[in-house]
Amino acid sequence: MRYRVKLVVLLSLICLLCGYVPYSLAILFKNPTLADFCDIFIMLPSFFFITYMLHEDFMKEVRRKWMHYAFLASLLLFVEGHGIHWAANQIHNEMLSGERGFEIAYFLDEILGHIVVFSGLYLSLFFLLIMRIGKRDNINRKEKSLLILSDGISGSYLAVGMIEGQVIIYFLIVGAIVLIFLAFMIFKRRMLINDSWTFFYLFYHIFFFFFAFLYYFLFGGFTEPSKLFGF
Repeated sequence: MRYRVKLVVLLSLICLLCGYVPYSLAILFKNPTLADFCDIFIMLPSFFFITYMLHEDFMKEVRRKWMHYAFLASLLLFVEGHGIHWAANQIHNEMLSGERGFEIAYFLDEILGHIVVFSGLYLSLFFLLIMRIGKRDNINRKEKSLLILSDGISGSYLAVGMIEGQVIIYFLIVGAIVLIFLAFMIFKRRMLINDSWTFFYLFYHIFFFFFAFLYYFLFGGFTEPSKLFGF
């Protein structure tokens, strides 16, 4: 199994063990402390370092320096968004509704923080895709199976995260545009489906849409899981 496929599988395993498991316990015990700890100290650095290692691997075949800087800017946006969200979240949770500064803290926590986090995440993955346009690494059937399994875990986790962050509608629109772009590129250059990252990215979006709409039909809307399950 090639290095980049191992990194993608590792990221999905971290989503499963440090994302789904702690949040399942939060639902069971009505206490999100462990989930928040895993998000800050495991999920954030894991995403940062794994995507950066993918970037380093991809840059060996890329000569355009702007892709390097665009990816780094997106990754920093992701980290900055977490800083805004978690700082404002602590302040927001200590304030009473109607108290002076409550609305600003709410805006920084629940709106701006989430938009910056997911914009950084989404752009980071997108610029990794741009680095692979027109390239191929001829993944085999076993690697495709592992990538699809990873897509199911990561894509569903992204959907749930964006629903919790109240930004799902924006990114469903953006995701639809990206899927149209991918479909066009695949028809234009059939080799794209033989590239591991493009293959992962395509099915990542397919599972993202599938689980977002499944959630909508199961729960009658995009109510945040924390409100739905009371944790």
